[in-house]
Amino acid sequence: MAGYLEKRGKRSWRLIVSHGFDSYGNRIRYTKSIKANSRREADKELVNFVYEVENGIVLQNSSMTFQEFTNLWSKNYGEKELSPKTYERYKGMLTSRIIPYFGHYKLCNIKPPHIMNFTIIFQKIIN
Repeated sequence: MAGYLEKRGKRSWRLIVSHGFDSYGNRIRYTKSIKANSRREADKELVNFVYEVENGIVLQNSSMTFQEFTNLWSKNYGEKELSPKTYERYKGMLTSRIIPYFGHYKLCNIKPPHIMNFTIIFQKIIN
């Protein structure tokens, strides 16, 4: 994975990390602006940022939908960290109930009232 720095101002740097290609063939790039007194400090921040991107910690894409996030979660966390039975149960709940309701929402737009409405609707379905 490639990462590089751009000097933006006297103490300002932009960290840029490339992470593969999207479905249209465009390069996926994650950026982060930081304040650092020297190139050495900026390089240290870049190493940390590359690590975060590689491990799926960074969710920069503000247009990412809930469904896209659950796909990332499934691949990067669910399959690796959960027992097979727990993972299958969680995937079942996601695909049957949660994704049909929240799948089209952008992550940055999901607010507490949306979750409250979902729980109310879900309770009516159960009862």
